[in-house]
Amino acid sequence: MACHRKIYSQEEKWSDLPLRGVACCAYHHLRKGEVDLEPGEQVDILEVFGGFSHVLKKNGQAGSVPSYFLELVDIPGDTLAEQIEYRRMWHAIVDEVIPTDSPVTPLSSGEEIRAVVPIIPDGRPVFVIPLADVNVCEGDRVVLRPEISSTTPFTVTWRGPAVEAGRAEVKSDGESTSLIIKKITALDYGPYSVVAKNDYGIASSVSVVKVITHPDPPVSLVCERIGRNALLLTWNPGFRKGLYYGVEFQSEDMGQYRCVASALRTTTISLRHFRPVRYRIRVFSYNFGLRSRPSKEVEIDFSKRISLLENAAELSKSVELDEVCGRGRFCTAHDGTLLKTQRNVLVKMLLAEVSKTDVEREVAVLSVIHHSSMPRLKGVFTSDGRYCIAMKKMPGVGISAYVDEFVHMHDESGELERLLRHLSSDILGALSYLHARDIVHLDVKPSNLLVSDHVYLIDFGCARFVDDEEALAWTDSDKSYSAPERIAGKPPSTASDIWSFGAVLFELCFGVAPHHMLPTLTTNPEQRSPALLSFLNEKNPYLLPTLGNVTFVLEMTRPLGNKPGEPPFQLKVEPDTKLLFKYKLNEPCTIEMKITNTTKDRQTFKVKCTDNDIFRVRPPLSFVKADETAVVKIVLTAKTPPENNRHFFAVYHMKCLDDTGKTARQVWTPDSKAEGVARIIAVFEPVDAEKKEEKEGEKKEEEKKEEKKEEKKEEKKEEKKEEKKEENKEEKKEEKKEEKKEEKKD
Repeated sequence: MACHRKIYSQEEKWSDLPLRGVACCAYHHLRKGEVDLEPGEQVDILEVFGGFSHVLKKNGQAGSVPSYFLELVDIPGDTLAEQIEYRRMWHAIVDEVIPTDSPVTPLSSGEEIRAVVPIIPDGRPVFVIPLADVNVCEGDRVVLRPEISSTTPFTVTWRGPAVEAGRAEVKSDGESTSLIIKKITALDYGPYSVVAKNDYGIASSVSVVKVITHPDPPVSLVCERIGRNALLLTWNPGFRKGLYYGVEFQSEDMGQYRCVASALRTTTISLRHFRPVRYRIRVFSYNFGLRSRPSKEVEIDFSKRISLLENAAELSKSVELDEVCGRGRFCTAHDGTLLKTQRNVLVKMLLAEVSKTDVEREVAVLSVIHHSSMPRLKGVFTSDGRYCIAMKKMPGVGISAYVDEFVHMHDESGELERLLRHLSSDILGALSYLHARDIVHLDVKPSNLLVSDHVYLIDFGCARFVDDEEALAWTDSDKSYSAPERIAGKPPSTASDIWSFGAVLFELCFGVAPHHMLPTLTTNPEQRSPALLSFLNEKNPYLLPTLGNVTFVLEMTRPLGNKPGEPPFQLKVEPDTKLLFKYKLNEPCTIEMKITNTTKDRQTFKVKCTDNDIFRVRPPLSFVKADETAVVKIVLTAKTPPENNRHFFAVYHMKCLDDTGKTARQVWTPDSKAEGVARIIAVFEPVDAEKKEEKEGEKKEEEKKEEKKEEKKEEKKEEKKEEKKEENKEEKKEEKKEEKKEEKKD
């Protein structure tokens, strides 16, 4: 609290330094000299007099508001008792100032305070400690006990779902009251109120009791073995879904179940590295407070060793090979026919040098995939001693050829990016499916993307399971679309597929594949949206988006231009394409946006953001005169790292010729139509990432210095060698001279 105030007689006012208050709800001024308040807006309280508070807003605007619209942010006092007395005095003067000339402070002794309270005109009960919202688990014992102060005896009345149903017990003794629910149920969820009444009137307090219920156990658990030591689990949620799922297993040599996976948000998971014994597996769901009963268990026996290729020789009789339809580095592709169903398939015939382990790995990946955008495994067989993988044949043409044809047919600005948005939706949907099953493709490139009615992702020869540390490594795939960690010799991850997707998108946009060492960035703002350029030009791996939200990536690839029918922006806004927030978690990060009125008329502008929980815009609504600039401050307070390119700000403006003293909020009504719209994307850079870049840069500089030192050492060694050679030559010359002298003497 900034200060401790005194309460004076009705003719006097509060003075000293300002208190700080927060608006309980929205207030729109009714009289001259008043100001508007938004819910949760904090202000400095300069004076309190006659039921009104004179406040100062953060934008510098000062005026009056009724005191009952304000709550104190902090309560002065060194002890809880002092704070309670101060709060009582604040609520007492909300409607009227205490009519006394006694210089009593809110932090005076309890006897002095009690001497003042009886002469307060408003003698209604006061909730010193009101009811508070609570979250409880189903079956808990709940006690609601407010603290009420009254100069005269009072009665209380409780209301709420449990009270109406007769499941609550009320205790009151004339001085205190409490509501007790011995064993709360889901039906007791809802608002609870207590009304206190004495001879002077009534007062009330309300709270909401939220009951966290038991989620239902998952149902229809299916366990499918997908390799020697791996399985695929799928299940359906119960009627009352949990927030998360967990998987437990018990082997035949274990006494109890052990949790192997938790905090799952999907109903599918692949598990690996099981020992060759029999297992029992079950799934449960849970929320923030309660856990469901486990699902029905399933059994699987890993003691029976199997090979995905053990029946390959027999299956060769069920497939008929046709002509070659494609070639790769390690295989040839044939058209084929399943003799039993007469259905056409694609047969991938691997070269003889491909190991059995690699074949089993690819088959294990394909056996997990059941997605319309990816090939479905039909079987494995041998032909002429070579392994063949039969799968559903995907239709379509290469994505590069498809986009080239589209560009020739449609040369309007923006048409290409709209197409890329739809193509990206299919690609990212397929990658999201793989990553949810802990699979990385590691070979996302144009030749592996076919376009027909939608995009198909093919060729899983490089695919790996993320948790298979022994096999998780880069292969001999095309490096043009590989992530930087491949060049750096680091292991791949699901983020590597995102990089490759960006590389493909880059080539489709600009006709050339990117390279991680390119010194310059692409520029083409007339034909590409700022969001797309921001993604394609991002070199910092810490700022690349994740695949956790496909909708966000689609929002990123969508142009941030005006929607159909929206008027173009007529003012000047800086920055105009990207707002960069260099932030630390749980600390406010403030940046400025400048709006310059380049028109001849006074303008009203409004700034909106995508998330009011992490952004605060001040002022969100204001005026700007002709040829003047207004500064808007945007404060980011992030508890968790915000995702790049997901958030943006929209700036609206319209002409304002009203000089009657109306506020911007009064001028811009819900029926007002904007005369110009601009959207600016938000980009986030954690300070830690910046430090990592600096450290990496320093390491590189040190490495370069060390290399130069080594080069100098090598040069000196070479120089010394040359000097020795010269010395040896001179010595040999001297020796020859001596030999000649000796010969002459002889």
